[in-house]
Amino acid sequence: AIEADNNLDRDQKDAAKDKITKAAKEAEDNINAAPDKDGITQPKENGLEKVKLEKAKADAISEIEAEKAKAHQDIDKNTSLTPDQKEAAKDKITKAAKEAEDSINGAASIEEVTTELNTGKEKVELAKKEEEAKAAGENIAKAINKAGLLGNPGLGEPEFNIGAAAQPEEEANNLELKPENNNANQANAQEIKE
Repeated sequence: AIEADNNLDRDQKDAAKDKITKAAKEAEDNINAAPDKDGITQPKENGLEKVKLEKAKADAISEIEAEKAKAHQDIDKNTSLTPDQKEAAKDKITKAAKEAEDSINGAASIEEVTTELNTGKEKVELAKKEEEAKAAGENIAKAINKAGLLGNPGLGEPEFNIGAAAQPEEEANNLELKPENNNANQANAQEIKE
């Protein structure tokens, strides 16, 4: 099943198979070391649990990789982002996915794997949304600058407060145009802001 998983690269497949093989070998050694028939049960159960845990980790990492790939595709399809912004966004998504996979690999139980998987998927999605919102704010600022509003003696100097919003719909709240000393053009500035 791991070999057929298209979400995992060659290194990830090999690492997962090595861990499962190691867990199975340890279980086999412990079973062989049992003093009698009654001593076989516990090493066998422990061995099966370890194998299941390593398989669960591989499956969870596959899900994170799928989430990362989808987020990368969403970024690539976003026509409002520049190539540099797309690259920065994908780097942030990749970093979030790597952190999630490290946490999954460190899990001591299947329950922990599930928790880390869900947290990791949320972090990958959040990284995507944050970068999209940040880029949108940058693009709005550039558009205003290009329109000639910055440094216009009649309009005054606008102040920009562009933050990385947690949700794209919050972009407008993070971009504030505050014209000062602009009695002649106040109405136009307000219209542009809206």
